[in-house]
Amino acid sequence: VPESIVSEASRAVRTPWEPSRVLPALLDPASAPELSGDLRWRVHRDRVSPVEEGTVGFTESTLVSVVAMMAWLAHRLPAGDPVRAVLPAALTTVRERLANPDLMLSLGRYVNLPGFRKVAGTPSEVADGWERYGAVIMATHDNQPAPGIRMALLDASGEDPYLPALRALAGEAGAPFTVELAL
Repeated sequence: VPESIVSEASRAVRTPWEPSRVLPALLDPASAPELSGDLRWRVHRDRVSPVEEGTVGFTESTLVSVVAMMAWLAHRLPAGDPVRAVLPAALTTVRERLANPDLMLSLGRYVNLPGFRKVAGTPSEVADGWERYGAVIMATHDNQPAPGIRMALLDASGEDPYLPALRALAGEAGAPFTVELAL
């Protein structure tokens, strides 16, 4: 990756990953475990998390970082640029990870569980330590969980009828979650 692109991206793109980490992963997704590895997921305490703690694979920070960088590169680099030419393959890799039927991603903000229950009504599924409302996974460890989203249960446009209620309770004036924006 040309140093000028890394330098400019460092100033322009704010994501969980530094551009010096994202750019090499985009150029060779197969060599980046975050882009090439599916994880198994669970609800642990107040959030969704990978089953094997410390295992590297595709997470919400991967999604947000990679999509933001791809969007910036697509608008910044001219047609025919060799770095821009790898973006379709990187996007295909992201879509493959999103197709993992077990994928759950944290939405990254805490919400009031009793307040959500009032708005959402009866859960779609109840299990030990969590409740599911459509594609939304709510840990029941305490009353302020960080909700997750089960990707396989979203509709074709990446939406779920429970997300607007969740946004309203998560603060920030009902702004979409960063994972939603990346989708």
